Amino acid sequence: AVLKHEWANEAEKDPDSLAAQLSRMVTKELFHTHEMNAKTAFLLQNHIRNITFLEGSCSVNNVALLSARACLFLEKEDSSSADQPTDEGGKQASGPRYEAIDYEPDDEDSKFKTAVAAQVEVLYDVTQEFIVEKSSSTNERDGKSEEESFADQSKDDSSSSSSQSPETESKQTTIVSVATFEGWLKGGPDNELRWKLALHRPAFEFPGIEQSY
Repeated sequence: AVLKHEWANEAEKDPDSLAAQLSRMVTKELFHTHEMNAKTAFLLQNHIRNITFLEGSCSVNNVALLSARACLFLEKEDSSSADQPTDEGGKQASGPRYEAIDYEPDDEDSKFKTAVAAQVEVLYDVTQEFIVEKSSSTNERDGKSEEESFADQSKDDSSSSSSQSPETESKQTTIVSVATFEGWLKGGPDNELRWKLALHRPAFEFPGIEQSY
């Protein structure tokens, strides 16, 4: 059911769903990428169950602007329905299309509206926390057999059921990445400035920065 579930359909049917909220924050391309990554992670989780993300533990620590650029577009109506782009559900997308130009619009282009799009790159680091289940090999390194560890766990569980299980431990990691945001400064489908996340990647332009620690 998880693999067959289409996020785009959920976003269209329920504007308040998590899928709909995500679709308003990221570009269509990144939305599809996140869906594929989530389904892949679900498959891997069937084999690797010893790491669980602690929801709400993400914290952005430092942010720096790396670059900013703008591009001029011409807003055109596509007269050919055959060439009209389609949305996530395979339906033909309505509305104008935008063509990037790198020259000053002439008289022939004056009949078209202009739009301006911007793109910014932001360097940031985010800290997140995971709960890791200790494997039997960890117990052996601690000098305990599985039977001894199980006995200790049963003893601890009976004394305090609310305390964290001795078979799990909290791990914290910080990741340094670059986020790319895109938005329309003038015109655009929404006719308002709405930044959307288009890409996040490692900060490969800074080889001296440890990407994860």
